[in-house]
Amino acid sequence: MIYGKGAGQGLEKLDFVSGEATPLLASAKDPCWSPNGRWIAFVREESYNNYLTEQVWVADAEGKSPRRLINGGFPSWSADSKKLFVHSRQDNQILAVNPDDPGAQPVVIFSNTPSWYFSVSPDETRVAFGCRGRLDICERASGKTVASWPVPQERGLLPAWSPDGKLIAFGGFDGSQLGVWVFEVSAMAAAPIIQGDYTMPAWTADGSWLAFDNRSGEREIWTVGRSYIEAKLREPKSAQHPARLAQPTPPPENEDTTRLVGQPAPAFNLQSLEGKPVELSDFKSKVVVLDFWATWCPPCRKSLPHLQRLSKDSQLRDKGLVVVAVNVREQKDKVQDFLKQNDYSFPVAMDTDGGTTDKYLVKGIPTTVIIDGSGVIRRVFVGFGDQSEPQMDDAIERALAKP
Repeated sequence: MIYGKGAGQGLEKLDFVSGEATPLLASAKDPCWSPNGRWIAFVREESYNNYLTEQVWVADAEGKSPRRLINGGFPSWSADSKKLFVHSRQDNQILAVNPDDPGAQPVVIFSNTPSWYFSVSPDETRVAFGCRGRLDICERASGKTVASWPVPQERGLLPAWSPDGKLIAFGGFDGSQLGVWVFEVSAMAAAPIIQGDYTMPAWTADGSWLAFDNRSGEREIWTVGRSYIEAKLREPKSAQHPARLAQPTPPPENEDTTRLVGQPAPAFNLQSLEGKPVELSDFKSKVVVLDFWATWCPPCRKSLPHLQRLSKDSQLRDKGLVVVAVNVREQKDKVQDFLKQNDYSFPVAMDTDGGTTDKYLVKGIPTTVIIDGSGVIRRVFVGFGDQSEPQMDDAIERALAKP
């Protein structure tokens, strides 16, 4: 077994026969062993929990000859061990790369992912995503969501497809009390395997065992047999949602922020870079420009001078315009450095867990939302092109003129 020892402590390998644990690969996390036992994939990052700087590396089974493969995180293997799947944080795509060929270019297998945390089915036709509040299963070819299992109150999930393609194990993020659940694909039902602060499920290569973390107190790794899991799925009281909800139905296809036009803007409660609360209710009777962005996003960088101009325009401010730049899933120090380097002074709210981004159905950035004085979304702009600036200015003037 290969596992991470915790923040900055690297990896450790446990020999089940001898019981000996051997330190392996410093400055590494999120390991996964290829099904053929040849490779260990793992993640390195510039600073702890700075997900946008993550890089995926591989080493041999003894932890020797490590080499960087690609930028990204949350690696997992194809059934034949010939492809390593990685989430590209900057492009929001799932990439496949061949670890046997150092010169091979990565291949995009899924774009516009609804979550950073995914598991590709063994036949590679579907992808399970651990989204905020739900487990989604999507067709790889079409991107269509074919099944969805609601998990209320969860910020996101860590999924793992069983090697036979019949089950998907999943757990919550750090601090979640959801525990580890298993979703049975054919029955479209799920059951809890263990509840509490347990997560990060991983299957053995033959699917006969499931391992997962116990993150309460001193961290431990637990294992459970397939027969126990199947018995849980057959229990009369199993296959229940974590809360009383109707049987899940797939969300609408291609659901994004534009669907919210004409509807009340979702409430949010964020913090500014200075640590002060930022809530939509603070801006009653104001026209709000809500801009979702990140420092690594080239179209965002192109759009930010316009956002700065809007924020500094005293005439627009006197008419009731408010600008809120919502940074998506980045660290405060990185954002502060970026603003200082570019002399930007617009107000920034930090969406570090992506919760508000999800509420607004943001699929790509920049996404700019114009909210009128009555709290209704009037226009949505996705991306930033040559005509974006005059079109946004016109939409803002119309919102300001609305009685």
